[in-house]
Amino acid sequence: MKITVTTSKGTRSHEIADSWEKLSTGQYQRIVTDWDGKDLVKAFSILSGIEYTAVAASDSQEMEEALILSTRFLFTDEPVFKQFDLPKVITIRGKDIPIPSRIGRLSIAQNLHVRQKLNPERSYDELISFVTAIYLQPLVDGGLFDFGKAIGETDQEKEISLETEVKKLPIMQTYPVGFFLLSQLLGSGLDSTQRWESTVVTALRDAGLFLRRQTSNVSNHLTTWT
Repeated sequence: MKITVTTSKGTRSHEIADSWEKLSTGQYQRIVTDWDGKDLVKAFSILSGIEYTAVAASDSQEMEEALILSTRFLFTDEPVFKQFDLPKVITIRGKDIPIPSRIGRLSIAQNLHVRQKLNPERSYDELISFVTAIYLQPLVDGGLFDFGKAIGETDQEKEISLETEVKKLPIMQTYPVGFFLLSQLLGSGLDSTQRWESTVVTALRDAGLFLRRQTSNVSNHLTTWT
């Protein structure tokens, strides 16, 4: 769906995502994080890219009709992409990138960056572009993991980062990939944490035994000398 809108910035034609199939990854994540499920002006602003204030202040009948029609799918259509199987490849920068069926190739740095983003208040859906970029960047660019290329630390890096490109891809393509990686990572996370804790406990226990032995030896020597 297209709509021509005149604002203080001039007249522009806007392409409106009026179905899950047309929704980009970035738009989907904004729907998840920024929309309360009620404010249709906000939803339309996200779907169209038109500023919220411009939509709210408009008296255009065309915009009102577009708002009603384009936001309907959010209430009536199921996001079927949540049931999709993991694809074998995803096309990024004109390349068909194979999707590994296991996450064993994740480097320590990749693992840590994803885990640092996770918290009980954040849903999987918010991290689709982030985790997809983190995981696939070495496969897309070749070589070792580079956070600057994957996500970017400066504004300039973020503009050309892989995550920025992932956000432009249809959510229908990226969701199965990002969700798979997150679920696999979290599924193995508890075991990894337990192994780490067990290692620490064992090390502390062994260190305690060593110190006790050393102390006992010193005491025996002192007793002998006295």
